[in-house]
Amino acid sequence: MVIKDKVARLDPHTKLLSTRNIHLNVFKNKINSQIVVGLWRKVLKNVKEYFESDKDAQSINEEFDDYGDSDNDA
Repeated sequence: MVIKDKVARLDPHTKLLSTRNIHLNVFKNKINSQIVVGLWRKVLKNVKEYFESDKDAQSINEEFDDYGDSDNDA
């Protein structure tokens, strides 16, 4: 949304290269580590909610947990 909103406020451009450059410049100026970390936290929250609400996902997660304990098979 950050990039989309900024580009939407600019004058319309007819050339694809010009539009590409505008997007790259806005991305470089607007996207920083704070935004990336915020997006990552949002993704983790959504994944956690999904796993908590989906019974099939819970059983898959439990199966992976079982495999994680088998490091000492030797």
